[in-house]
Amino acid sequence: MAPEPISSWLRVSPGFIKFSDMLKELTAITSIQARIDLVAADYNSGADVFATISGYELLTALGESPDEGEMTHYRYRQDFRESDTWSENLRGKLAPYVARKRMVELAEPLRLFEEGLIDEEAIGLNAHEDKILQLLHDLRRCEHGLPDFGIRTWSVEATDGTRLFFHGFVGDGGEITNIRNPYLLRKGLPDPDGVEYDHYTLEAELAKLVRRLP
Repeated sequence: MAPEPISSWLRVSPGFIKFSDMLKELTAITSIQARIDLVAADYNSGADVFATISGYELLTALGESPDEGEMTHYRYRQDFRESDTWSENLRGKLAPYVARKRMVELAEPLRLFEEGLIDEEAIGLNAHEDKILQLLHDLRRCEHGLPDFGIRTWSVEATDGTRLFFHGFVGDGGEITNIRNPYLLRKGLPDPDGVEYDHYTLEAELAKLVRRLP
Protein backbone atom coordinates (compact mmCIF):
# COMPACT_ATOMS: atom_id res chain seq x y z
CA MET A 1 0.00 0.00 0.00
CA ALA A 2 1.41 3.40 -0.97
CA PRO A 3 2.27 5.79 1.87
CA GLU A 4 -0.29 8.51 2.57
CA PRO A 5 0.73 11.84 0.97
CA ILE A 6 3.18 13.57 3.24
CA SER A 7 1.17 16.81 3.33
CA SER A 8 -2.01 15.12 4.56
CA TRP A 9 -0.12 13.03 7.13
CA LEU A 10 1.48 16.05 8.76
CA ARG A 11 -1.56 18.32 8.66
CA VAL A 12 0.58 21.31 9.53
CA SER A 13 0.15 24.90 8.44
CA PRO A 14 2.92 26.49 6.36
CA GLY A 15 5.77 27.95 8.33
CA PHE A 16 8.82 26.94 10.27
CA ILE A 17 8.86 23.35 11.55
CA LYS A 18 11.25 22.63 14.38
CA PHE A 19 13.73 19.83 13.88
CA SER A 20 12.92 18.42 17.33
CA ASP A 21 9.21 18.32 16.51
CA MET A 22 9.76 16.45 13.26
CA LEU A 23 12.08 13.93 14.89
CA LYS A 24 9.53 13.39 17.65
CA GLU A 25 6.73 12.87 15.12
CA LEU A 26 8.85 10.41 13.15
CA THR A 27 10.04 8.32 16.09
CA ALA A 28 6.49 8.14 17.44
CA ILE A 29 5.80 5.71 14.60
CA THR A 30 6.48 2.22 15.94
CA SER A 31 7.30 0.48 12.66
CA ILE A 32 10.78 1.21 11.27
CA GLN A 33 9.55 0.32 7.77
CA ALA A 34 6.67 2.77 8.12
CA ARG A 35 9.16 5.48 9.09
CA ILE A 36 11.28 4.69 6.04
CA ASP A 37 8.22 4.79 3.78
CA LEU A 38 7.17 8.14 5.20
CA VAL A 39 10.60 9.73 4.75
CA ALA A 40 10.82 8.27 1.22
CA ALA A 41 7.42 9.79 0.38
CA ASP A 42 8.59 13.14 1.74
CA TYR A 43 11.85 12.90 -0.20
CA ASN A 44 10.12 12.00 -3.46
CA SER A 45 7.46 14.68 -3.09
CA GLY A 46 9.98 17.45 -2.58
CA ALA A 47 8.19 18.63 0.56
CA ASP A 48 11.38 17.95 2.53
CA VAL A 49 9.77 18.28 5.94
CA PHE A 50 12.32 15.87 7.42
CA ALA A 51 15.30 17.51 5.70
CA THR A 52 16.30 19.48 8.79
CA ILE A 53 16.81 16.34 10.88
CA SER A 54 20.52 15.71 11.23
CA GLY A 55 22.03 12.82 9.33
CA TYR A 56 22.89 10.99 12.55
CA GLU A 57 19.40 11.36 14.05
CA LEU A 58 17.60 10.43 10.83
CA LEU A 59 19.86 7.43 10.24
CA THR A 60 19.21 6.01 13.69
CA ALA A 61 15.49 6.82 13.48
CA LEU A 62 15.34 4.68 10.34
CA GLY A 63 16.88 1.72 12.15
CA GLU A 64 20.51 1.91 11.05
CA SER A 65 23.58 1.95 13.29
CA PRO A 66 26.29 4.56 12.56
CA ASP A 67 28.88 1.92 13.51
CA GLU A 68 27.78 -0.35 10.66
CA GLY A 69 27.55 0.18 6.91
CA GLU A 70 29.83 -0.12 3.91
CA MET A 71 33.26 1.44 4.38
CA THR A 72 35.74 2.70 1.80
CA HIS A 73 39.21 3.68 3.02
CA TYR A 74 41.26 6.57 1.65
CA ARG A 75 44.62 8.25 1.90
CA TYR A 76 44.79 12.03 1.73
CA ARG A 77 45.78 13.36 -1.68
CA GLN A 78 49.46 14.15 -2.10
CA ASP A 79 51.14 15.44 -5.24
CA PHE A 80 53.85 13.03 -6.41
CA ARG A 81 56.36 15.91 -6.44
CA GLU A 82 56.11 16.09 -2.65
CA SER A 83 57.97 12.79 -2.44
CA ASP A 84 61.75 13.01 -2.05
CA THR A 85 62.15 10.10 -4.44
CA TRP A 86 59.75 11.09 -7.23
CA SER A 87 62.55 11.94 -9.67
CA GLU A 88 64.50 8.72 -9.19
CA ASN A 89 64.58 6.43 -12.24
CA LEU A 90 62.03 8.40 -14.23
CA ARG A 91 62.93 6.46 -17.34
CA GLY A 92 62.10 3.16 -15.66
CA LYS A 93 58.85 4.48 -14.22
CA LEU A 94 57.58 5.87 -17.52
CA ALA A 95 58.80 3.25 -19.99
CA PRO A 96 56.07 0.60 -19.38
CA TYR A 97 53.30 3.13 -20.05
CA VAL A 98 54.67 5.54 -22.65
CA ALA A 99 54.93 4.98 -26.40
CA ARG A 100 58.43 4.07 -27.64
CA LYS A 101 58.58 7.10 -29.91
CA ARG A 102 57.83 9.36 -26.99
CA MET A 103 60.47 7.66 -24.84
CA VAL A 104 63.03 8.39 -27.56
CA GLU A 105 62.01 12.06 -27.41
CA LEU A 106 62.39 12.07 -23.62
CA ALA A 107 65.76 10.29 -23.57
CA GLU A 108 67.95 13.39 -23.79
CA PRO A 109 65.90 15.62 -21.44
CA LEU A 110 65.79 12.81 -18.87
CA ARG A 111 69.55 12.33 -19.12
CA LEU A 112 70.18 16.05 -18.62
CA PHE A 113 67.77 16.14 -15.70
CA GLU A 114 69.43 13.15 -14.03
CA GLU A 115 72.78 14.92 -14.35
CA GLY A 116 71.34 18.07 -12.80
CA LEU A 117 71.80 20.15 -15.94
CA ILE A 118 68.11 21.07 -16.38
CA ASP A 119 65.14 21.42 -14.04
CA GLU A 120 61.88 19.48 -14.06
CA GLU A 121 60.01 21.91 -16.31
CA ALA A 122 62.64 21.56 -19.02
CA ILE A 123 61.92 17.83 -19.31
CA GLY A 124 58.55 18.68 -20.83
CA LEU A 125 56.44 15.98 -19.21
CA ASN A 126 52.88 15.98 -20.55
CA ALA A 127 49.58 15.36 -18.73
CA HIS A 128 49.67 11.65 -19.53
CA GLU A 129 53.11 11.26 -18.01
CA ASP A 130 52.18 13.32 -14.97
CA LYS A 131 49.20 11.03 -14.40
CA ILE A 132 51.43 7.95 -14.61
CA LEU A 133 53.79 9.34 -11.99
CA GLN A 134 50.87 10.36 -9.78
CA LEU A 135 49.27 6.90 -9.92
CA LEU A 136 52.60 5.22 -9.20
CA HIS A 137 53.02 7.52 -6.21
CA ASP A 138 49.49 6.80 -4.96
CA LEU A 139 50.02 3.07 -5.41
CA ARG A 140 53.26 3.13 -3.42
CA ARG A 141 51.62 5.09 -0.59
CA CYS A 142 48.73 2.61 -0.40
CA GLU A 143 51.07 -0.39 -0.40
CA HIS A 144 53.37 0.99 2.28
CA GLY A 145 51.09 3.07 4.49
CA LEU A 146 47.85 2.94 6.43
CA PRO A 147 44.61 4.66 5.39
CA ASP A 148 44.06 8.18 6.70
CA PHE A 149 40.27 8.18 6.82
CA GLY A 150 37.19 6.36 5.59
CA ILE A 151 33.82 7.09 4.06
CA ARG A 152 30.91 5.03 5.33
CA THR A 153 27.66 4.73 3.41
CA TRP A 154 24.29 3.43 4.51
CA SER A 155 21.03 2.87 2.67
CA VAL A 156 17.46 1.92 3.54
CA GLU A 157 14.76 0.85 1.13
CA ALA A 158 11.10 1.86 1.14
CA THR A 159 8.36 -0.53 0.13
CA ASP A 160 7.98 1.36 -3.18
CA GLY A 161 11.63 0.65 -4.03
CA THR A 162 12.99 4.09 -3.15
CA ARG A 163 16.48 3.86 -1.65
CA LEU A 164 17.59 6.53 0.80
CA PHE A 165 21.34 6.97 1.14
CA PHE A 166 23.50 8.40 3.94
CA HIS A 167 27.18 9.30 3.81
CA GLY A 168 29.59 9.89 6.71
CA PHE A 169 33.26 10.62 7.40
CA VAL A 170 35.25 8.18 9.56
CA GLY A 171 38.46 9.48 11.12
CA ASP A 172 41.61 7.43 11.68
CA GLY A 173 40.46 6.85 15.26
CA GLY A 174 37.12 5.42 14.13
CA GLU A 175 35.09 8.49 15.03
CA ILE A 176 32.12 9.13 12.71
CA THR A 177 31.29 12.72 11.83
CA ASN A 178 29.43 14.77 9.26
CA ILE A 179 26.77 12.19 8.39
CA ARG A 180 24.81 13.59 5.47
CA ASN A 181 21.16 12.68 5.09
CA PRO A 182 19.49 11.78 1.75
CA TYR A 183 18.29 15.34 1.21
CA LEU A 184 21.85 16.65 1.22
CA LEU A 185 22.90 13.90 -1.17
CA ARG A 186 20.32 14.68 -3.85
CA LYS A 187 23.03 16.07 -6.14
CA GLY A 188 25.31 13.09 -5.58
CA LEU A 189 28.02 12.03 -3.17
CA PRO A 190 30.63 14.67 -2.28
CA ASP A 191 34.20 14.31 -3.47
CA PRO A 192 36.07 12.48 -0.68
CA ASP A 193 39.17 14.53 -1.51
CA GLY A 194 41.34 11.49 -1.17
CA VAL A 195 42.84 8.51 -2.97
CA GLU A 196 40.99 5.24 -2.54
CA TYR A 197 43.06 2.84 -0.44
CA ASP A 198 42.89 0.02 -2.96
CA HIS A 199 46.01 -0.94 -4.89
CA TYR A 200 44.00 -3.20 -7.22
CA THR A 201 41.97 -0.22 -8.40
CA LEU A 202 45.11 1.87 -8.86
CA GLU A 203 46.82 -0.92 -10.81
CA ALA A 204 43.77 -1.15 -13.06
CA GLU A 205 43.93 2.59 -13.72
CA LEU A 206 47.62 2.31 -14.55
CA ALA A 207 46.94 -0.53 -16.97
CA LYS A 208 44.56 1.74 -18.90
CA LEU A 209 47.40 4.23 -19.46
CA VAL A 210 49.67 1.86 -21.36
CA ARG A 211 50.70 3.35 -24.70
CA ARG A 212 53.40 0.97 -25.88
CA LEU A 213 53.07 1.86 -29.55
CA PRO A 214 55.92 1.78 -32.09
